[in-house]
Amino acid sequence: MEDGHERLLSQAGIGLEEKDGKMIVADVGFGSPAEKAKIDFDWEVKIIELPTDRLPKEIFWIPAMALLGLIIVVQRRRGKGPGEA
Repeated sequence: MEDGHERLLSQAGIGLEEKDGKMIVADVGFGSPAEKAKIDFDWEVKIIELPTDRLPKEIFWIPAMALLGLIIVVQRRRGKGPGEA
């Protein structure tokens, strides 16, 4: 399994090294996503964001709304008094 430095180099095309407790760009691969993002040598890296293989969080609204609809249907049916069916 690759460590973080190897994954950054292979997937993002950026090599980092630590100097004085800071992460500094040491290598930028030719044609890599890092080069396309206009990252240059000797820049300090403060945060790294990579896309994940997760579903969008908005997709969870679908089962939540379905459950809410089911609760509304059951409660309306329950609220009708005798002889109102």
